[in-house]
Amino acid sequence: MKKYFKFLTLLLLISHFSFAQIPKIGKPDLLDIACWNIEWFGDVTNGPSNEVTQFNNVKSFLAATDIDVWGLEEVSEPTAWANLTAALPAYGNTITTYTQTQKTALLWKKSLFDLVSSQSVLTDVIYDNDFAGRPPLEVVLTTNFKPVKDTIYFYVVHLKAYADLASYTRRKNAAYYLKQFLDANRKNKMTIVLGDWNDDLNSSITTGQPSPFLNLLNDSNNYFFITKSLSDAGKSSYITGGHMIDETMLTIPMRNFYINNSSRVLDTIKYCISNYTSNNTSDHYPIMGFYHFNGAINTAVDEVKNESHSTIFPNPLQSGSDVIVYGNVNEIKCFDNLGRIVNIDLHNTSNGNSIIHFNENLRSGIYFIEFKNEDKTERIKLLIQN
Repeated sequence: MKKYFKFLTLLLLISHFSFAQIPKIGKPDLLDIACWNIEWFGDVTNGPSNEVTQFNNVKSFLAATDIDVWGLEEVSEPTAWANLTAALPAYGNTITTYTQTQKTALLWKKSLFDLVSSQSVLTDVIYDNDFAGRPPLEVVLTTNFKPVKDTIYFYVVHLKAYADLASYTRRKNAAYYLKQFLDANRKNKMTIVLGDWNDDLNSSITTGQPSPFLNLLNDSNNYFFITKSLSDAGKSSYITGGHMIDETMLTIPMRNFYINNSSRVLDTIKYCISNYTSNNTSDHYPIMGFYHFNGAINTAVDEVKNESHSTIFPNPLQSGSDVIVYGNVNEIKCFDNLGRIVNIDLHNTSNGNSIIHFNENLRSGIYFIEFKNEDKTERIKLLIQN
């Protein structure tokens, strides 16, 4: 086994992989928080079959998207985790110490936060079965980018999997214990619980059962799921299951900073990473949300109007393909390199994004996508290759 990991480390240093352009998603004027189940990361007997490919895909996506905080699940091999954190020097990191192989972890930008503490909670033996041997990871961070420091409590969870009734009951019990803990300790503090909850919010993956998280969903005076809108829109964070099973929940003090309707499933990762599947990288898509954190509390009903809308996937692309534009914009146009308008088919998604379809006969070359909203016009260069 030691020889394998020496070989793995060598391959990581000398291997070169071609990726479609991975866009920067993090916004410099906002706080962006995401989570991702990186299926059996580093494990040589489970999950993706090529550990080097998985490592490079995960590393490249985390580095390029430039998101401020990442909750990760299924980190399953210490050497792979050490190599990953070494490759991301801008991020602080911590990982749980429980004995179960699939561990939870947190990454955060060191330029934005200082670590106060990291520990597992709800570790008593009475909780162990319901949490599937994976008690929540608590990470306490303080902001260092403001004159007055704020403390944020992060909890990374990975609840029991599978759709059988026994597994459903364990998730329901875990939600009960989690709420007890939060009610007693954190509901009046800036708190975010994120990770792989392994079940949906509208109805359970277990046939005929309601969501096992109704106790939290029904306490809207204290808790808010930013991913509920994604479930309502029929989005899925699990590639083959058709369900939103990766969730993010906020206490109301944290919800006050959340930018309404900014939650996203980053399913366009499949355009950035070739053959993105459970055999290649993960069987989950990342999810995320944006937050105001400049000291002003966001109480508006609508989405923030000044957020940049310049994120598109993929770039470059082939003619006859689709490009996805993240964000609500009033008008989208396409121009060729001579300034002539190019005909495009434009469709809006249920989550407020836009899909542009390009004609299969479009020539290779440089094009420009122009976005307009209420207060700005942006133009992005797009390369089409046939």
